[in-house]
Amino acid sequence: GHDLVVVDRYVASNLAYQGARIPEARREDFIRWLFALEHRVLGLPLPDLTIFLDVPVDLAARRIGRRREGGEAAVSADIYEQSQAYLEQCRETYRFVARLGLYRRWVTVDGGGDGGGESGRPRAGGDLAGAGRPGQTGESAGDEGLDPDAVAARIWTAVEGLLQELQERKRSGPAGA
Repeated sequence: GHDLVVVDRYVASNLAYQGARIPEARREDFIRWLFALEHRVLGLPLPDLTIFLDVPVDLAARRIGRRREGGEAAVSADIYEQSQAYLEQCRETYRFVARLGLYRRWVTVDGGGDGGGESGRPRAGGDLAGAGRPGQTGESAGDEGLDPDAVAARIWTAVEGLLQELQERKRSGPAGA
């Protein structure tokens, strides 16, 4: 087995993108049902850490546009990028999933510098960790959002704690041994 697996999308993406299509009055029930289906019925493992890189939709669209203009062939529009309103709803649904506390560790990293997300150490129960907002750490956030190095540092802060915990578990051996 592997000690660590990193994926760029997992069940939380499904919860957000599918949940965004459900009327708000029924969204929580749907998300809880889909969570149970994915993790309990289908048996997909719960992640040790979920990181949501929260970037305003208009900023993400500008970044993607520049990458396309720069000739990155892999940056092609997908079906979800065709509606900015839908993407805004997905962003809000990701935030809603975080507030539900379905995942043991959820970190929302403010990748846009607009204060829309928070960053820092993961907290139990899906809470958003509140350290490291722009202006508090000397990071600059302009029309182009945070510098990629600042975003990477925020992500590393979240991952580093998990890696330390995994190393400690490995040193102490299996439970009950």
